[in-house]
Amino acid sequence: MKRAKSSAEVCELWRQSGDIRKWIVQWLEANSDYAMTIDMPLWAKFESNSKTPFHKCSVQELIDLSIGNLDYIKRNARGKTKWLNVLQGTTPKDSKQWWDAVKSYRMGGWALAGNVGWRGGLENVLYYVLTMRDDNAFDKGQDWMPKCVVGMLPIAKCKCVSLWVFLPSTTAITSGFAQSCLFLCFALLP
Repeated sequence: MKRAKSSAEVCELWRQSGDIRKWIVQWLEANSDYAMTIDMPLWAKFESNSKTPFHKCSVQELIDLSIGNLDYIKRNARGKTKWLNVLQGTTPKDSKQWWDAVKSYRMGGWALAGNVGWRGGLENVLYYVLTMRDDNAFDKGQDWMPKCVVGMLPIAKCKCVSLWVFLPSTTAITSGFAQSCLFLCFALLP
């Protein structure tokens, strides 16, 4: 793929790489109960990632490749793993574009990444959880979602640390979270 001269070539080479996707899906199903879907991260567009062939792709091309991966998983997964559909973005515009493209793929749960997740801060996390709630993303069958954020959030000069916590969406705690977006984190004073 590194020899590809254009984004069209990169995209076509990925689409033809069924063996790679097959290996990834089979390995994840053999070794995990829960796995994130195969997304093409939009941060590949950042200048710091210019060595990846996907740097040449547009936001829409990366989304289209990710949709192709979701379709591949739907066709080829054997049901041994619950798939968490990845929500991500680098700006408010491309985060919404991503959500609009993937929200119909109800794979068993959701994972927040990039600016939709901890990199976007608490405000973005809450915004997207509310957006997901409004779009019925927490319907029955969407059993799992990382409920807290990994990372350091600066809040009033203290460091907030929290952990990825996978909880069934059907528990009272997680239902309350999905409805009211109560967000817990553990403050560590300096």
